Amino acid sequence: MDEYRKLLPGSPAMRYMRKRGLPDAGCGWAPGGRFLLGRVGLGGEKVTLAELADAGLVHADGAWAGADVMRGRVVMPFSWQGRTSALCGRAVDADTPPHRRYLYTKSERRWPLGLFNEAALSAECLAVTEGALDAIALTYLCGAPAVALGGLQHPRSIDRLAALPSTTKVLLAFDADEAGDKGRTRIGD
Repeated sequence: MDEYRKLLPGSPAMRYMRKRGLPDAGCGWAPGGRFLLGRVGLGGEKVTLAELADAGLVHADGAWAGADVMRGRVVMPFSWQGRTSALCGRAVDADTPPHRRYLYTKSERRWPLGLFNEAALSAECLAVTEGALDAIALTYLCGAPAVALGGLQHPRSIDRLAALPSTTKVLLAFDADEAGDKGRTRIGD
């Protein structure tokens, strides 16, 4: 995320966020190409193509080998218990079809999807949204601390809400569709 955040100022991601009236809120920008190759890990060691591919961050083989999976997207971290568990990429191109708009590194089946803005989980009153940008908007515009589930098709994220120690009120902000109805019912229960 640090590498992605370095490229946020002046990027298409920042223009997209400003257009929506939102702050950057810890997001970043995936420029594309083989951006992550040659970066170093936490101990200063060079990260290998195999490690990046295993984490679901770059394509493993073919013509796109080593290329960033999130290219051309706003990147947001999802975490659980303080550990980044997956990244979400939101396409900024208006022509991107809805089913391709969001992309998660969970597609590699290595990491379970976590929650966006995990720090909000200690709040007495908490807002729950489907997407990270919705959580950013609620927090920024309304002052309600919000988390995002990463979509309602990820029951593991919903189950994690049941373990909240301090929350007594939950505000639900989902789309008015069948998935939103099911999500509201499940979280309400």
